[in-house]
Amino acid sequence: MSPQTFNTFWHALVMPLCARLPHGLSDAVCLKAFERNTEYKTNVYAALAQSLPKGLLPFEKQLAQHAGLHCGAASWQVIAQRYFEMMARECCDIYCLHHQGPRYLRDVVSFENLHDFEAVYKKPGGKLLLLFHFDRLTLISSALGQAGFPHGIITQPIDETNPDLSDHDRRFLAMKVRLQQTMAGGGWFVAGRDTRGIVQALQQGKTLILLPDVRPGPESPRVVKLPFLSQTLAIPDGAMRLAELTGATMMAGLCKSEGRRAKVCFLPLQGPPQAALGQAVQWLEGAILEAPHRWWQWNIFDYLVSHEP
Repeated sequence: MSPQTFNTFWHALVMPLCARLPHGLSDAVCLKAFERNTEYKTNVYAALAQSLPKGLLPFEKQLAQHAGLHCGAASWQVIAQRYFEMMARECCDIYCLHHQGPRYLRDVVSFENLHDFEAVYKKPGGKLLLLFHFDRLTLISSALGQAGFPHGIITQPIDETNPDLSDHDRRFLAMKVRLQQTMAGGGWFVAGRDTRGIVQALQQGKTLILLPDVRPGPESPRVVKLPFLSQTLAIPDGAMRLAELTGATMMAGLCKSEGRRAKVCFLPLQGPPQAALGQAVQWLEGAILEAPHRWWQWNIFDYLVSHEP
């Protein structure tokens, strides 16, 4: 099936159907249909076969202990298949949210330590919630907004100025972000384009979500380097600079699947902005070693780590 045919099949037929089925059945149908995207699956397997050994070989003992995996081709294939299934479920979440709204969140999402988030949220001044491309990411912002914690969202450009996105990617991401914005109850800001609005929002005491684990681009060329998976992560320094400029308090959040349900947990961050960002990245590393398939960014791992000596 060609990518164009699959996208039509997926978004016009499969996802609207899945969004109306009982949860267990919708997951099964979603994954079965996602398996038809053979070109994407081939590309995912090829990319992960290259990146997983680079990131995980130094942690063979931890992987065996926490994830029951032993480094080698068989484990890389297991991780790649679980990764593929996780991305299918993320898509399913988006369409279920679109069609079922807050009811879906009540059925699926729970919070582990919402009191920690609430304590930071109520502090004076702006707040930056650092999320990562990990597991069922979309649920975090939507669930927080519906739980009475409105906030804004900062994204990379998702229009024609981003050359890495296809027309289909742009349409899907625009739908996804608009849905999140509605659920979150706040504004939508684009990195590198809405800097003044972002700074003003933080100075006004608002909470904004930002995803730091992205490749540097024209809108965010400056990087900060941090230890990560025995290598050096080189990611845009926007979160750090915003915190330095506005005095915003930083915290981090992750979503972790538990079967068809998902649990959201938070980590208050301490110290100056670069140290706080480093704590968040180390928290992400620990979560990856427990469930390596849940990190979306394995397919661009080489773009996220520094190759300088």
